[in-house]
Amino acid sequence: MNKPERILIIHLDAIGDVLRSTPLIAALRRHLPEAYLGYLTESRCATLLEGNKALNRVFVLHRKRFKKKVREGRSPFLKILKEELYALVRQLRQESFDLVVNLHYSEISAIIAYLVGAKLVLGMALNKWGNYVVHGRDAREVYNTIYQPQELRQQNRQHLVDLYLKVVRPLGVQTYQSKLEVPLRDEDMEFATDFTASQGISENELLIGFQPGAGWAAKRWLPERFARLGDLAVNKYGARILITGAREEADTVVAEVVKRMETKPVISTDQTDLRRVGALIKKCRLFVSTDSGPMHISAAVNTPTIGLFGGTFPFESRPYGKGHLVIVEERMDKIELEEVARALDIQLRLTGYLPNTLTDQELAYLKDHSRQRGILLFA
Repeated sequence: MNKPERILIIHLDAIGDVLRSTPLIAALRRHLPEAYLGYLTESRCATLLEGNKALNRVFVLHRKRFKKKVREGRSPFLKILKEELYALVRQLRQESFDLVVNLHYSEISAIIAYLVGAKLVLGMALNKWGNYVVHGRDAREVYNTIYQPQELRQQNRQHLVDLYLKVVRPLGVQTYQSKLEVPLRDEDMEFATDFTASQGISENELLIGFQPGAGWAAKRWLPERFARLGDLAVNKYGARILITGAREEADTVVAEVVKRMETKPVISTDQTDLRRVGALIKKCRLFVSTDSGPMHISAAVNTPTIGLFGGTFPFESRPYGKGHLVIVEERMDKIELEEVARALDIQLRLTGYLPNTLTDQELAYLKDHSRQRGILLFA
């Protein structure tokens, strides 16, 4: 296969998925140092990529606006398609891409992948007969892994990062970066420093982050257990608690946690720039999170993370990298407070905040990933 000179990567959703494509971006840049790399994503994810030195340009699709118009049904679908996509597709075609890597298996991304007019597509694209086709043997393997029945998908032990990297294997791309990346700016860290100072949090104080929200209810831990964990951390370790969340979660899941806490947490639910979210999480000694975008942001900024999984896919979606803990149960309500409190204590010992009294036998048990339930350590 000839080396492509102009490459477009597509992933339109979601925060965690886009973040988990950053090792692929780095691998492509290392393999093709002179290539032009563009990335198309939706507006809410764009800030995660802006400033990524491996990319030449980030293109933005306002996908929520597009979906809202389709859902409302006030105009024919083809008219909406023309209104929302015409200018974007024209812009992409002017870039003369010779390869599209579509990591997002959706109708809209497949349509765009086809309309770009590249000579080669890896991933899903619309073909000239109007059918959706997954191009590339490795891309088909990834597609079949992600879209197999849930009970089979739960047995998948490959992380999504590694699955994405398989898509570009035909190019001879080798993996070399084993971490996610969020390009934080100095101004993001200055914001985080000013914010924590305004809340009376000193630099040497134990700050623990909580992310109680998630994309859907089945991925959320019970608010009363998050609240009790927060109070435990404050009373036992002298911690301060920072609760993060999307703006729409302020009056729902975040409010449910706050009203059940006896101690007062710090709340940040009004940040639309995800780099600021990353900077705040970077200030934390550790981060306890549902399977959500902020969990992956936490891993990307190297904050030791405890991921809570009940019914989703812990090996595929766990916090990527070393030094993170994952708690796996059949359902989120099966995750007991005592289990998460134990994981929090372990993480504080592993990171050196508390004396590390864990025995070799205990560590070996935590690292035994053949277990289907309980606390798992990825070191």
